[in-house]
Amino acid sequence: MRMTGYDTGYDVVVVGAGVAGLIAALRSASSGRTTLVLEAADEPGGCVRFHRVADLELDRGAESFATVRPAVAALAAQLALPVEAPLGRAAWIYHRAGPAPIPAATLLGIPAHPAAADVRRVIGWPGAARAALDRLLPRGRTPQGLGELVRARLGSRVLRRLVAPVVAGVYSADPAGLDTEAVAPGLLRALGEVGSLTGAVQRLRGSGPPAGSAVAGISGGMGLLSRALAVAVVEAGGEIRCDARVSGLSRAADGWAVAVQPATPGRARGASAIAKAPGPRTASYPVETILADRAVIAIPAAGAAPLIARATDGAVTLPTTAATEVLIATLVVDEPLLDEAPRGTGLLVAPDVTDVAAKALTHATAKWAYLARRAGAHRHVLRLSYGRGSATPADSDFPDLALRDAARLLGVPLARRQLVDAATVRYSGQLAARRADQRAALEEIPVQLQRFPGLALCGSAIAGTGLGAVVTNAAATPIGDVPPLGAGSNYDEQ
Repeated sequence: MRMTGYDTGYDVVVVGAGVAGLIAALRSASSGRTTLVLEAADEPGGCVRFHRVADLELDRGAESFATVRPAVAALAAQLALPVEAPLGRAAWIYHRAGPAPIPAATLLGIPAHPAAADVRRVIGWPGAARAALDRLLPRGRTPQGLGELVRARLGSRVLRRLVAPVVAGVYSADPAGLDTEAVAPGLLRALGEVGSLTGAVQRLRGSGPPAGSAVAGISGGMGLLSRALAVAVVEAGGEIRCDARVSGLSRAADGWAVAVQPATPGRARGASAIAKAPGPRTASYPVETILADRAVIAIPAAGAAPLIARATDGAVTLPTTAATEVLIATLVVDEPLLDEAPRGTGLLVAPDVTDVAAKALTHATAKWAYLARRAGAHRHVLRLSYGRGSATPADSDFPDLALRDAARLLGVPLARRQLVDAATVRYSGQLAARRADQRAALEEIPVQLQRFPGLALCGSAIAGTGLGAVVTNAAATPIGDVPPLGAGSNYDEQ
């Protein structure tokens, strides 16, 4: 029922303007509901937005999406955004014995053929011999955690040299305890059917593309996805308010009271102009408490958990995972020796490597044709990711640390004289991966929330990291009688 008598009343308030929140808001606004999105940052997009480095508009967070789920590509098509495949170069792994291309027939680093030459190059004959036992081992109890599963079936070398660097690069997580079904849908089912982990990978991959190419991006950058979503929300009649931090959520009359304060004291940011321009526009708005029929929480678990607890008087407890702080260092360099892409599209670093602090490097201009065209001759964009269980390096360590790591990983001397520009971005708490021991509790959350009409939760807090999981979840999360986004199989998990 629509609340009356309040100037600040809305049908739906969405907390968070990341991809999940924008999808929820688009669904709501497109169905004719008065919709408000509240975002603590100074622009929408969450981890999927741009920054400028050397006058190039570059992704500051996610720069690609896994194609194992169809949801992101379906969303891009709905928004008329062109999807681009990476250039046909292999990704590499950097382990203690040196760099090597990621074996072709793998899934999250798990090999389909342990004795293949490209697998042996990384794990050696001892590792290959141990992994080959997978076809002989009895099925037994199947560990739900990815790290435990790989170690039990294939041994520690496969885990340490192949799976751990891939998972750290893709999900910013240790594979130990990671929910296998969340990061590799269908793998456990295939394992149960064929009886071996390598056979399961072989079945799921079939004659698919080489490892590292089961991803795609938006031509122009993934930040266009958030920008297009924000524009669509506003054009559908929704409102987006940035620099608005939600500090409380509680029942009020027939709906919900949302307590809001400016994220930056003394400053407030505006709504629709943010969605229509690359950068935020400033405007004032008097908000202390906003009333709504329905409230959708679409922020990471660290922020969502206290809101859920307060809104339900402690009746619903959202599981949380301590998230490793991730720092992404972007370098723009002029160096003709990089024109040959000596390490393909980049490298993932094994956790036992001691001569490199980064856990991954993406040679972005060797990966994306659109970016190579924009950068121009001999100019290269390198993205290095840091953060693996311990504190990330200090800002004062950059750009020199990133230059040293990039030089070692790529085998090309790099120094300040080649550096055109650099930038760092930190993510704290946004990238907590879904754990296997949380699965049952997370699956119960939507059932528990049914006791609190008008309250919904979507996005990474319940779906885990990865755009495919987030989009799939946000497109279908029940929001009263608001229809799913693009109702049909294109948004379903396959």
